[in-house]
Amino acid sequence: MNILKRKIMYLFLVHNFLCVAQPKLVVCLVVDQLSQSNLMRLAPFMNGGIKKLLTQGIVYHNASWPSSIAATGPNHTGLVTGTVGAIHGIIANDWFGRDGVKIDCDSDTSERAAVFSPSGFYAFGKSARNIMVDTVGDQAMIANNSCAPFTVISVSLKSRSAIAMAGHLGKAFWFDTHAGRFTSSKAYFAQFPPWMNEFNNSIKNIKEYTWHLLFEKNSCTYDFVDPDTYAHSRIESLLNKKLDQSLTTTKEFYSMLIETPKGHELVLNAAYAALEQSMLTNSNATVLLFVGLSAVDKMGHLFGADSYEYCDSLFQLDAYVQQFMKKIETKIQSKDTLFILTSDHGSMPIPELLQKKGFSLARRIVTTTLVEQINSFAEKKFGIHQLLQEIDTPNIYFDLKQWITLEKEKQKKIIKALKRFLKKQKGFKNVWSYEELAHGNFNKYNQALIYKNQLFPERSGQLIFQVYPYVYVSKYTNGTGHKTPYAYDTHVPLIVYQPTILENKKIMQSVFVQQVACTLSALLHIPQPSAATFSILPGICEGKKHD
Repeated sequence: MNILKRKIMYLFLVHNFLCVAQPKLVVCLVVDQLSQSNLMRLAPFMNGGIKKLLTQGIVYHNASWPSSIAATGPNHTGLVTGTVGAIHGIIANDWFGRDGVKIDCDSDTSERAAVFSPSGFYAFGKSARNIMVDTVGDQAMIANNSCAPFTVISVSLKSRSAIAMAGHLGKAFWFDTHAGRFTSSKAYFAQFPPWMNEFNNSIKNIKEYTWHLLFEKNSCTYDFVDPDTYAHSRIESLLNKKLDQSLTTTKEFYSMLIETPKGHELVLNAAYAALEQSMLTNSNATVLLFVGLSAVDKMGHLFGADSYEYCDSLFQLDAYVQQFMKKIETKIQSKDTLFILTSDHGSMPIPELLQKKGFSLARRIVTTTLVEQINSFAEKKFGIHQLLQEIDTPNIYFDLKQWITLEKEKQKKIIKALKRFLKKQKGFKNVWSYEELAHGNFNKYNQALIYKNQLFPERSGQLIFQVYPYVYVSKYTNGTGHKTPYAYDTHVPLIVYQPTILENKKIMQSVFVQQVACTLSALLHIPQPSAATFSILPGICEGKKHD
């Protein structure tokens, strides 16, 4: 469907919403690293807020990200812009600039974006400057006026999650592990809000924490746990071990604390405090509240989805979401609140566990070793010392200071040789140069198109690679991650729920999570994000009941 047809379809569908009162509150919960398969295997043992959304909402069973880099920065941005990295610009959590310096996707070196510290400002800044388009929240704030006021708030443990969802015009808060408090930057506030300082004071009282399982360890609830996962985890189990602030540094204590279920409680409480303040400031405003639930992600990386930590983190999140929803009901009528639950990506099983189960194609490729091998090959064949700077799946970054001094013909020979070298390595399926992807024409069934849709000038690598399923390319020798176009990374939950209005439906057709942006625009009667390339979700028009 071309852009003109999408615009016409959007206008047609929006017309169907105009006679319906828009929700007063939109709560978008984004669980970091939750695949659809992992949710569905744990759902029978849930009885809280996530379970309520699953049983009462519009549930999209085949929602996915059409992404070659299933990661936090790109997909939180895709959620609110309604498009892909090639258009919104966030192609990864970080990338290398032409000067060879790594750039975080939410970094901003200008003084106007300085991050608040307890005593003033840090020497670094953060903002949405690297997002090259507007978001659904930006459109709400552009439409904001005294007759139809809007407030856009984003709260997460991770800065890149909070900033992506807040966009350019919303308000973002994230957790500062250096100080043990939620913070923001001058890009969002001229002065740090006093009410958030009051909330932060409550965090200071947390001096210790011990993680206890929500259910009995030997119950069937944890039958999915594979004890062998701990032989391949990055750290020892966190269960039943006291985190004590007096025995470690502030940063170490809070970095670990927010990765436990306590992190769920902190971010949801902070989000609720932000909602309360918004209602005090303007009780007539429609509020878009984005909440990044990041604690699950670290458990997935450290231990894998077959661990007690990962499973229990989700069980406890289910309980915390229920508490959060009940508190919201005391402030706003349930029929006036629209909930969305989704995830930015899934995760790959630990490859060594797959190998143990007989899946011999699974493998781990350690990037530090691979970089050494490629650099050795390039030096022997072309006399270039340390050509590669870094591999960050799926991007391979050259040392551009050397690269740009080479003649074009030599560059072509090097590219051709490196592609041939990589394709001979076990686990590698495809390797492209940036130019090949940028100028290639691929049909929708060719996975090269997914990689092309994640290209952005001066941010993507000089080479881009695709591995086979269950091949994990990382600097880590233990644990696991994501960043592939395969279902275990890209197939995620998506639920829309507004009591008595949008509810009780299961939709099996394939949808993309980027469709959330235009769906919200239609429900809120505001323009869609200007660069959106995905249409409204199915089942919403016919699911919307008139008052």
